[in-house]
Amino acid sequence: MTHDLGPEDFFEDPFFCFLGVFSGTFSASAAFFLSFLSLFFKACIWALSTVAYEAWNLKYSFRESWRRRKVKIQ
Repeated sequence: MTHDLGPEDFFEDPFFCFLGVFSGTFSASAAFFLSFLSLFFKACIWALSTVAYEAWNLKYSFRESWRRRKVKIQ
């Protein structure tokens, strides 16, 4: 006695139908979550690099203005 299951047999059994829908939904939600997580980390890296660049730029401009003031005083 053999039990050869074809693709149409899975849609006849409610459990396998539910399992297929659940796995498809889970994989779609997992893919959406991972893409959202990737975008979130890219946004965090962009924000941190922007803040670091602006902080370095502010430090550099403050240092240059301090040098100009020292030159004017002398």
